[in-house]
Amino acid sequence: MENQSDESINRKDLSLGQLIGSGSFSKVFAGTYLGEAVAIKRQKKEPKINDYIAREIAILAQIEHPRLLKFIGSCEYKHLDCDEVWIVSEYLKGGDVSKLLKKTKILPPLTWQLKVQIALDAAEALAYLHEQGIIHRDIKSANMLLDEDRRCKLCDFGFAREADVEKSTKPRRRMSLCGTDAYMAPEIYFDEAYDQNADIFSFGVVLIELICHRHVNTDDFIMRNPNQQFRIDIDEFRSATPPDCPQSLSLLAESCVAFEPHDRLNASEIVEWLTDLLADLTKYDECDDNNERSCCPEMLDETEFSVVVQQCFVNEEFEAEEEIDEPPAHSGVLLKRAQHGLRRWRQRYVVIQDSFLTYFPSQKVYEKLMIVDSFVADSDRTIALADCKLKKKSNRRFVLIQGNIRKEFQATSIHELQSWIAVLERAIAVATHTKYQCSEISSTAPSVSDEVYLWLSKLGLEKYATTFIQKGFTTIEFIRETGLAEDDFNFLGIESSKDQAILMDAVNELRHCEI
Repeated sequence: MENQSDESINRKDLSLGQLIGSGSFSKVFAGTYLGEAVAIKRQKKEPKINDYIAREIAILAQIEHPRLLKFIGSCEYKHLDCDEVWIVSEYLKGGDVSKLLKKTKILPPLTWQLKVQIALDAAEALAYLHEQGIIHRDIKSANMLLDEDRRCKLCDFGFAREADVEKSTKPRRRMSLCGTDAYMAPEIYFDEAYDQNADIFSFGVVLIELICHRHVNTDDFIMRNPNQQFRIDIDEFRSATPPDCPQSLSLLAESCVAFEPHDRLNASEIVEWLTDLLADLTKYDECDDNNERSCCPEMLDETEFSVVVQQCFVNEEFEAEEEIDEPPAHSGVLLKRAQHGLRRWRQRYVVIQDSFLTYFPSQKVYEKLMIVDSFVADSDRTIALADCKLKKKSNRRFVLIQGNIRKEFQATSIHELQSWIAVLERAIAVATHTKYQCSEISSTAPSVSDEVYLWLSKLGLEKYATTFIQKGFTTIEFIRETGLAEDDFNFLGIESSKDQAILMDAVNELRHCEI
């Protein structure tokens, strides 16, 4: 008996091929429809699943998106006295993400850029479903199919249903417990009311699997246990995360699997996050023409720029004055949190030099800017360390506060955190000591000034910034009025004739310009 609905197809136009997948209630075969390759999902009609089948077909008929498996039609068929429903969709040759994770050798290699693209494709599909008021309820790596180019499409809507969008203060009505154990949100385990946030949790589990190239809840990897309230063990995830993983990707996964539903991002925010990350990965993918490691800021790991820093401590009285006058220099990779919008974490190349902290998109960008004579550090990306407050937080994070400026960073490891904290504590102590030492020497009580540093940076002579401040050359106005002569260079300890010539030309230019 054949279904005569608008989405029905003629069983005689179908031919079955080999079995390509199976689940608890259905089997999927390769086949053809009117000569075109298709996938055919065969399900027995049984009282306990008939409602699910009808709902799946109804939802498939009303949704359409490039990142959803295309629905072609359905029909009913009697096979050996058993009524079946056949759901026909497009056929993708790339298998599914779950099978991809099981492979030990993958050609071409599964790069971070490709993993992010797969995640983004799935997130776009999920965002579309949620915008349509639909919960998928079975997001997992096996339900993410790949085409020949490894672009992903979401499939299997057997558990999908319309979300309860009621906005009243009454508790949302419970829906049935469904899904796959490894991916199921805690609120579903506890038979609580749930919504689209349950899909987000499941998506986060898939992200963890993509990152670690392992299946959750299998082979003792991140087991979902009732004694842990079915939480994802974040510490275990972090320990299993490859060192070259883009850290914003791992942070996104952690955000998605938050225990409380309201702490998770929504699908649209995930799309924005992954789009941003993919743009970074793509932007820097071709920056190295010698087939060396990519300079993409999201792919730099702690070993590439890690600097072993000797722990140093400075007492409050600055007794060892001869040892504290030299500001420490340090550079490396940190994760920086955005101050606006979604407040995403993004990897940055951070430089501490001449009592200032400045961050750049990558080390390669920093090195290119350093050879540009006209380069001036962006004031929004620079913070003066004098009188700066340093607050250490949990999860390898710390915050720098300078007046109303607040910059939050995260280190790649505990060792890196300790190194950065040690350097920053000394840099802040030196910068603050220098500031007030200059205040005692000069009757005008000059303070550390960004404008002198930026002026010298533009000339490529920022190495003299601290000396200028210490010797009282604290404002551009003062430098313009007094000028710089041979005695001044001797006083400042500037011996290079080339640097002297650059500074004299720059001062002459200042005197001919309105400041």
